[in-house]
Amino acid sequence: MLEILERISEGVATIEEIDLLEQLADDVWRLALRPGRERSQPVLSTLRYFRDEVMAHVVERRCPAKVCRPSSATRSTRRPALVAGLRLACR
Repeated sequence: MLEILERISEGVATIEEIDLLEQLADDVWRLALRPGRERSQPVLSTLRYFRDEVMAHVVERRCPAKVCRPSSATRSTRRPALVAGLRLACR
């Protein structure tokens, strides 16, 4: 899931990857034991409440909040905001 989130933030993901991410997060929620279920909740909530912003990253290749960096800068300097926020929520 992390790789897909990074690709979304970098603006290189596809719509199919959004569907895959949602399916993976849903599978984790349904199939994981109770302590592990919460790991997928930030992803599911992001897709539920911020789908327009996620789709802007994928379809329009832009960050509506103007906080995600292009792919070349992302790897060398810091994590994209979308990924960093979800990683913090999963701790």
